[in-house]
Amino acid sequence: MLDRVKIGRWISLLFLAAGLAFFGVLVYTLDAGAIWRELSRAGVYFPIIALPYFLSYGFSTVGWRYSFPARPPVSLNRLYRIRLIGETMNTITPAAYFGGEPVKVLLLGRHGVKPMDGASSVVVAKTVITISEAVFVLIGIIIAITQVGTGPPLIKALMWAMVAFIVVCVLLLVFQRMGMFGAIVRFLRRLGMRGQWFNRLEHWMQRLDASLYRYYRENPRGLALGILFHFLGWVVGVVETYIILHLLGIPADWGMAFAIESIGAMIRGAMFFIPGGLGASEGGNVLIFAAYGLSGPTALSYSILRRFREIFFITIGLLLFSRSELSVMRGFSTEGAELQPE
Repeated sequence: MLDRVKIGRWISLLFLAAGLAFFGVLVYTLDAGAIWRELSRAGVYFPIIALPYFLSYGFSTVGWRYSFPARPPVSLNRLYRIRLIGETMNTITPAAYFGGEPVKVLLLGRHGVKPMDGASSVVVAKTVITISEAVFVLIGIIIAITQVGTGPPLIKALMWAMVAFIVVCVLLLVFQRMGMFGAIVRFLRRLGMRGQWFNRLEHWMQRLDASLYRYYRENPRGLALGILFHFLGWVVGVVETYIILHLLGIPADWGMAFAIESIGAMIRGAMFFIPGGLGASEGGNVLIFAAYGLSGPTALSYSILRRFREIFFITIGLLLFSRSELSVMRGFSTEGAELQPE
């Protein structure tokens, strides 16, 4: 098991190194001086870039609250901080964008939420986020087509990717209602996985499947509201993009900002295996900006400003983690506690 963890870390470091290298090639190829001149346009107005993201997190946190089987015994403010910590872990750990989900469950448990309810909520929230993102991206691609046509190769590729994205959303809902996690454990058992810990895991996964089935059957209103608020969280990101484009001197309209933000979100999601999407996100932005007739240095300047905002929120997340959740990692060493019946 330890060897697999080490292999996973080495693979993640390899992807991170590749992303850094690609980012360096982009900066070198597109002229660092031109990029600096673009960045200097933001000037003293740079701090306002971070403001929309606070609101975006707020909408997403409300959406997460609707993903619980019942109203959680945690204030919205506490839930906001837990989500910020978990998403920070998702960003800095290359665990297929799922590294922060166990942390969320553990933090919820320390504030009175049952492990099963916490686990169910993060699975539902992940599904809801994916569905709301699919709607967001679909609208963005439609806007991009109306503004730049279907000529750019990127737009054609995204149209096919969108079809695959919608299929994934449907399958997620179908498989969860059919008992997805129990099926995974049964598959692992056929591969030879055995032991008392595995029996506890199988029992826990069966209960998780039952919890998810009850949620989707009994909470259609919560599911719809969760999708709505997460969608609003995505839309607020358009405000950030609009602000950055204008700080860079680009006379963008709201449709252009919507298309750039939504298509960029899809590319970042597709590159989940690279920590922070480093390099891949920047390369995707260059392609999106090129479709709108904008230069590579402008695209990289936009990406770098987004990175500054990202670093700011990662810093807040790590500070929250270190100051108020110092004992969270003890949850990992509690012998099977998170898998025990409640």
